[in-house]
Order: sequence, then structure tokens, then C-alpha cells
Amino acid sequence: MADDVRDVSLDQLVDIELGGAAGGKPDADAQFKLDTLRGEIDQIKLDRDAKRAERDGIVNNIQHRARVEAELRDLSHKYNDKVEQLTAAKDKRTDARRSHELERRRARIAVLDRAEIICSTLSGAGQESLGQLAFEFETVIVDEAAQSVELASLIPLRYGCRRCIFVGDPNQLPPTVLSRPAMQAGYDQSLFVRMQAATPDNVHLLSIQYRMHPSCVRWRCRPC
Repeated sequence: MADDVRDVSLDQLVDIELGGAAGGKPDADAQFKLDTLRGEIDQIKLDRDAKRAERDGIVNNIQHRARVEAELRDLSHKYNDKVEQLTAAKDKRTDARRSHELERRRARIAVLDRAEIICSTLSGAGQESLGQLAFEFETVIVDEAAQSVELASLIPLRYGCRRCIFVGDPNQLPPTVLSRPAMQAGYDQSLFVRMQAATPDNVHLLSIQYRMHPSCVRWRCRPC
């Protein structure tokens, strides 16, 4: 994401809504604790295997064998305790993630609810947060509409806008469709082109361009 628009991105605004640091993921400390417990469990397994090998090698020394058996029981208790701690830590992290995501979801809706203009991709317009807003969009503007397939162009129209404006050039790139059967079925036609053919009176061509000097626009190739 370009730095000059990061300040108005949804994630950045949600972080600000949550108070900056509160917007970060709550996983760092939890992950460190999980990794520590896993390391301790692995070490207990190694110690237990070593004690079992030591016990199996004892033949006649009953006292030595009893001491090793006691150490094995102690290691088994430690192992079970660490496994319980690991399970509890996993559950705690899961609960923290759910709570964190719920807070971000509420903040996301609050940010969007205050917005006067919302920019997104066509697929991004289908996200759950937009569907939970308490208002309908007055106007939807789809840029580069001639390059999107019809189904994608329908996504932002689900919010009941009163006015829809398609901006694009049907003489440039069409929608990117790689499937030949889909192309033969007309899937590579944009909704822009369909509406242009169905309602030609609603098509407005630009009369001013800023891409080149006027003398370049007036230039014409002479026939060879």
C-alpha cells in the first residue's frame, strides 16, 4: 500500500479507533509462552526416554532401579502438568483472538459508519462489514468498469444505491478470462459493455483529456 494513502486505509483507521497499540495482534506473548511450554515438554520427553533406557539397563541393583522408577514417575507428573498448561494456554490464546477480532469488527463498523466516501475493490465491496452498515449508498462509482466481469460489477450494487456510474473504455482491455468455454459463453463481456449497448443514451464521452499536448491530439498519420 502506498504510504500517502495508508493513513486513510481501513486497517489504519481501525487501529486508531482501538487506541493504536490496542489494534495490534495479541499473539506475541501468547506465542512465546506456547513455544516455551513446547520446548519444556520436548525436554521432558528426552529425559524420560533417557531414564527408561537407564532403567532397562539395570539388572541386579534393586535400589538403583527403584530410584530410577521414582524419577520416571516424577517426569510423568511433570509431563502431564506441562501438557495441561499447554492446553490452557492454547484455549486462552483462542479466547484472546476471538475477543480481539470482535473488538476490531466493532471498530471497523464504527469507522465505516462515519465515512462519507468508501473506496474498495469490487470483491472487497462484498465484505461482511459493509453489509452491516445502517445506511444504503447513494452513489456507486465503478472505475475501469470495462475490465471487470459482469458478476464482479454486481457486487457493489447489492447495497441499493440510487445512482451507479460506470467509468471505463470499452476499446481498451476487456475483462481477463482465461477459460475458453467461458469466453464462448460471453463471460468476458463486461457489464459496462452490456449497459452501453442496452442504454446508449446514458453513455457520456469525455470531451477533455490531460494525457498529452493538444498538438499531439490533432496529429494524424498521413497515408503512405
